[in-house]
Amino acid sequence: MNASDLRFCRVSLNELREDGPLQFAWQDSPSKPVLERDEIHLWMTNLDGPSWQADALQHVLREDERLRAGKFHFDSDRNRFIVRRAVLRQIVGQYLGKIPGEIEFVQNSFGKPELAGSAGERSLQFNLSASAEWALAAFTVRQQVGVDIEKVRRNFDWNEIAGQFFHSYEVRRINELPEAERGEAFFRHWTIKEAFIKARGVGLERSLLELDFTATIRKGKGRHTDVNGGSWLCVSFCPGENLIAGLVVES
Repeated sequence: MNASDLRFCRVSLNELREDGPLQFAWQDSPSKPVLERDEIHLWMTNLDGPSWQADALQHVLREDERLRAGKFHFDSDRNRFIVRRAVLRQIVGQYLGKIPGEIEFVQNSFGKPELAGSAGERSLQFNLSASAEWALAAFTVRQQVGVDIEKVRRNFDWNEIAGQFFHSYEVRRINELPEAERGEAFFRHWTIKEAFIKARGVGLERSLLELDFTATIRKGKGRHTDVNGGSWLCVSFCPGENLIAGLVVES
């Protein structure tokens, strides 16, 4: 698979641990990706891109996925669901050397998708996020990973969500910004928090109130500890115009 609407980026875990800015070198998707233990692979695509035709990709999906696709009210939502599931299957198939339609996913109690199969196959960890026409996926070997992408809505009424899940210092710092910049600042915090809970495989929880990601967002990356003492590397970045993304990986 080497679709023109699919981009690829390789990130070293050592780069996340070190001081200094993190560079994202996006490139065309490789035909045979090799994922090393000390790497994160990011894949990004425009679900509405000309490379993807939903009707032609339906055969890649399992029966339960086709049933889910059929429940969408709008064709655009249905087509994007089909494309992101099919592309995910094709990428996983490349890593595992398996036919995409034969890959089996399972979910934990909070709905986080994981691979079924042998222990070796399950060592491939992944997470997928989509916002409107954009999808972003992250892959690691063994380390739990979470990713979130959002299209920036600058007039978004973020106050209620921030009051429930943001640290009081985060809320204060956002409100100190010019009004035109607050929407983007909210999404920078929100994507990190979403990626954080997705990496941990849990649902939205009040413990997020105890985590202040302000310094991480200012520097672009940082290390955080969860309520159970687990250590996580967190990254905030812009993968495209009017797009904000968060990446969190087990340290």
